[in-house]
Amino acid sequence: MLRQEFFANTYLPAKNANASESERELLWNRLEKELKIGLPTRTGDAAWLTLEGEDPTVISSWANGYVQAAIVAAREELMADVSALVTVRRQGNREQLAALRKIAAEARTNQIQRVEDALRIAESVGLQDSSSSGNLIIDYKDETMYLRGAKALRAELKGLQQRKDDDPYIPELRERLRVEALLSGINLDPAQLSPAIVDREAEIAVTPIRPQKALILAVSAILGLLLGSGFVILRASLQRR
Repeated sequence: MLRQEFFANTYLPAKNANASESERELLWNRLEKELKIGLPTRTGDAAWLTLEGEDPTVISSWANGYVQAAIVAAREELMADVSALVTVRRQGNREQLAALRKIAAEARTNQIQRVEDALRIAESVGLQDSSSSGNLIIDYKDETMYLRGAKALRAELKGLQQRKDDDPYIPELRERLRVEALLSGINLDPAQLSPAIVDREAEIAVTPIRPQKALILAVSAILGLLLGSGFVILRASLQRR
């Protein structure tokens, strides 16, 4: 977690790298008092960070570094979340594609069976051509399909049996393929992702809060702009201990 990493990698080595367990605990409690983070309570508000210390140059560097580390952690987590979301969406879309194609194949198999049954009936009654006359169009289905005549049924049966691809006969397929193309074209470039913008970097307060002991540095606005869920992730990154 960010605060623990800062303590172990930056704060502790600067204070006492060889500190005992009890000394480490005291230093941790000291950091808890010196490092304060305020998070937005309303949309559009900015977050802030204050860090107390005796050397303004050092604590300025620490404060700005802490904020940048939080932004990097937020970006990495946001990237992971977006990547996982895209993966889930692609998997779901591909499952729908597979299901549509399976249903279409089963429908073709069933249609072949119906046409074969109708063809046997048409041949048994000697009906080679459709029984309809003139310009009357009749939609023969199921029990009456044999009335289309053996010639028409043989032609349909041949077409069904020779069909290699059912995709042109699946109305919903085009939309699924469009979604697949969109998801495949998503470019997850970390350089293009900015979960937060630093409005102002750490600056030394005009009047130290403890004139004899310390100065205070403040990053007055860590989040000048928030981009979607990046705020949630950056908020979590700042809060973690």
